[in-house]
Amino acid sequence: MFCEKCGKKNEDGKRFCQYCGAPLSSGAEGGYTPLAAGRPGDRQTGPGNTGRRTGGGDTRRRNKASGTFPMKPVHWMVLIEGVLLAALLIGGFMLGKYLYGPEKLVKDYAQAGLEGRWDEAYGYLDLDSDGLSKAQYLNSRAAREDQDYTDLTVREKSGKVDKEIRQLAASGDSSEDFVNYEVRCKVEGETQKSTVVAVRTGYRKFFLFDEWKIVPAGLYGENISVTVPAESELLLNGQTPDMKEADAEDGTFYSVYEIPALFYGTYQVEIRQEGMETYRKLVDYQGNSDAFDFYNVYLMPDRETMDALTEQFAADYGALLDSALKCQDFDTVSSYFTETALEDGAAEENYNNLKDSAYSSKKEYGITRCELSNISIEFVSPADSYVSEPGDVILRIHGDMTAYYTYDGETEEEETGNDTWDIRYHLENGVWKLQELS
Repeated sequence: MFCEKCGKKNEDGKRFCQYCGAPLSSGAEGGYTPLAAGRPGDRQTGPGNTGRRTGGGDTRRRNKASGTFPMKPVHWMVLIEGVLLAALLIGGFMLGKYLYGPEKLVKDYAQAGLEGRWDEAYGYLDLDSDGLSKAQYLNSRAAREDQDYTDLTVREKSGKVDKEIRQLAASGDSSEDFVNYEVRCKVEGETQKSTVVAVRTGYRKFFLFDEWKIVPAGLYGENISVTVPAESELLLNGQTPDMKEADAEDGTFYSVYEIPALFYGTYQVEIRQEGMETYRKLVDYQGNSDAFDFYNVYLMPDRETMDALTEQFAADYGALLDSALKCQDFDTVSSYFTETALEDGAAEENYNNLKDSAYSSKKEYGITRCELSNISIEFVSPADSYVSEPGDVILRIHGDMTAYYTYDGETEEEETGNDTWDIRYHLENGVWKLQELS
């Protein structure tokens, strides 16, 4: 039978056209039943006319008149592929927007920090400050350990980011470029939460997606004051920080520096000075202003310095006694003392007192010579002396001193006494000199 709509032949008994899907009329069996008479292009049947079409022109005219055309299978495939491609593009764009969006960034940053992947964590930060290099960041995290965590969640917080926080970012033109997030997780069973701020940098990923970074809020301090003993060196976790010398009231015993910027973290502090034992202290710096104030640190001499100063003391003390007992002026021995001792005047006063006690031909009485015996020397911390400064080395002398004297210029008598006294040395321009002679 033939379809009245498209004119194509179908198998007998079919209810619908296998080409266009239109219902088939039962009266169309065995031949073609035309549309209503009188329509342009229709062919009328008459006596003896079997109703069979004599050409295909009528079918084309009928399709054109009805406004429908059959769709080939290849057309359906193209349409389906187009729809799938559009869906794929939209889905890919939405996925990329999430993968390169601020929420995913904050989560990745939090995971990197919790798992100790500091090199990766530094790459997420929006930094533009001197001294805040990757090396400094990794150095500040050297003592931190990985944390076992669960239930990590990231949630956007409402409201605008504070201006003080926005000023810490190297990017961001307006408040709309900043987003607040609350990060929560459980570490060893305890819930911890923190606020992390993401900023739109103004750059794009693959020309489609905004680039986001983490604002380094609460990660570092600025203009940190450092006070160490003069002529010493400061190391933080084995590295020398970028410091500049600051103005100080007294630079004789202390050196004051300023670190422009320093990451919060745990630092193994070392203070080194030639000839002295290295001072070590673990400092957890979290922005406290006195974290690196080592004003009261007293370095102790190393073994080599102790041995050298023990020998030097014997030579220096002998030269001073010899000069004083010969009644020579203080200028002949002033080179043995530091500038501070010379300015103070106490060393010259003690020397002159000894010189005044010496024998002279003019007065025919006084001390003729002195001898030290049973000497023992120990080094004590300057912190244990009420008159000492950082950088001093104190020799505590125990022993017997025998003084030989005369009252008539001929008969010599002796007097022996056991005593303890402190000798202070200080390193001045690379030379150990007497700071005090008691």
